[in-house]
Parts: sequence; structure tokens; C-alpha cells
Amino acid sequence: MHRLVTTFLLLGFLPVWVQAQASPQTVALVGACVIDGTGRAPIENAVVLITGGKIQMVGKNGAVPIPKQTREINASGKTLMPALVDLHTHLGQSINGLDPASDAYNEENLRTQLARLLAYGVGTVAVMGTDRDLIYTLRKEQRAGKLTGAHFFTAGRGFGMKGGFPAGSSMNWDVYRPATAEEARRDVRELAAQHPDFVKLWLDDGYGRMPKMPPEIYGAIIDEAHRHKLRVLAHVYYLADAKGLLAAGVDALAHSVRDQAVDRELIEGMKARNTIYLATLARRLLLGIDVAGLLDGAQ
Repeated sequence: MHRLVTTFLLLGFLPVWVQAQASPQTVALVGACVIDGTGRAPIENAVVLITGGKIQMVGKNGAVPIPKQTREINASGKTLMPALVDLHTHLGQSINGLDPASDAYNEENLRTQLARLLAYGVGTVAVMGTDRDLIYTLRKEQRAGKLTGAHFFTAGRGFGMKGGFPAGSSMNWDVYRPATAEEARRDVRELAAQHPDFVKLWLDDGYGRMPKMPPEIYGAIIDEAHRHKLRVLAHVYYLADAKGLLAAGVDALAHSVRDQAVDRELIEGMKARNTIYLATLARRLLLGIDVAGLLDGAQ
């Protein structure tokens, strides 16, 4: 038996979980298989005791005392696990979830998407540089407990290259595109005044078809962001660019290196600097890329 105060998702049982969050009554979910996220073996036929939206106790059925007046809910055949975390997403890019739409970034759609993410089991997301000022209003609401749905962290407006990434004829990309290092620093200062959770930049040339952000600009973005106590995450494609970003002090690579296998120099440099690596392998699976082959090559 052990105690937890965290957010859990009962797969296939979310409406009951939402009710349990909203009620001060003690609720016992009985009979589910619990995967607690610690690496311990799953607990079969478990009892999860919830009071006031907080999990008070988790354990084997019979080992957790259930107080009188507790509402018991049969969760047999269900699986209970921590809500998922998506560290690379973009809100308001589509209305139907499939096709990009330039008019998709609006309050109604963002609220709908956050609610849908939570319904699908995603409890927290990091939005990577495609937000607009509306996101700060929604963030204020959420942190005041007035906005339901997945919890989010945002980079606000990201940093791209004039005539380059991010690009797409169907999207209205509202990002900074500084042409000089001084413009980059000015833009970072403007962004910092809105207190984003981190900074996002794109370093890519679209397979050689577009201009790519030069080191003096991305270096200025990283340096100025750090002056304002903001971490910087970077979209990257090429191994050489990943090394350049690392040398400039980037805090995280927001994609896998994709032009060739990473080498020991990059790995050791990232370890020395505690640089975060967001693999985004699911995206590559959706595109039909042989992820297993990539992993075999990295061993």
C-alpha cells in the first residue's frame, strides 16, 4: 500500500474520474489494474481512494481500508495509470484534427483541443512556438483553476527565419523572424515581457530549399533568453546544427537528429551540459519511417 498525490487517468473511465475530482466525497475505485508510473509491478485488483480530487491511497483490494459512506465504483477490467505528457505539440493548427487550417487558432478551438487531449489521456502538453497572445489569457485562466482540459506550457511565439522555417502555404505562422542578432535580442526581450514558459526556435532549411537561421542569430536568441532566465528549445534536423546549438548553449533539442546517426561527440556534449533530447519518434512512425532501424544504428 502506498500514498500518492498526483493526477491519474482511468482509461475508459474518465467521466467517473472527473466526477470524483469535483466532489468532496470520498470515492473508491475498486478492481482496476493500477500502473503507478514508478516502475513497480502493476497492482491487479487495486483500490484507489480519492477525496476532494486527490488520491489518498492506492493498494491491493483488501489492504486499503475503505471508510464508511465512501462511494464505491466498480473499475474491474479497467487500467489506471498516470496521465500522459506530450512534450512537443502545436495547438490551434487544425479544426478537424487532420487538415491544417489558417483559421484554426481561436479560443473555442483551443478550449476544445485541450479538453479532447485530456479525454484521450494526455494531462500535460508543451506547445512549441506556434501560439499567439491569446494563449496567455488562457494560461492565466488555467492557473486560476478556471480552465479545464490538459495543462499546458507555452513558448508563445517562436523564432524562425525570413523566407524559411517554419513554413506552409496553409498556415498563418505568427512567429518572430529576426534578420540580425540585434533584432533577435529585441524580439526575445519583447517575448520575455509576456513570461513564456520557455523559448522555441527553428533551425532547418527544408532539405536545402530554404534559408537557414545563421549561428549569430540563434546564438543571440539563446544568450538573450538566458539573460531573462528562459530555457531555449530548438527544432533541428542536421547533426552539424545540433552541435552548433549545443555550443551556443541550447537547453533542449526538440526533435531527433535526422540526417545521420548521432555521434559520441554530441552525446558526450549533451551529457556534460544536461541538454534535453525530445525524440518525437511517434511523428516518424506516423510518417512511415523505420524507427527500429534508426535505433539499431545508434547502438
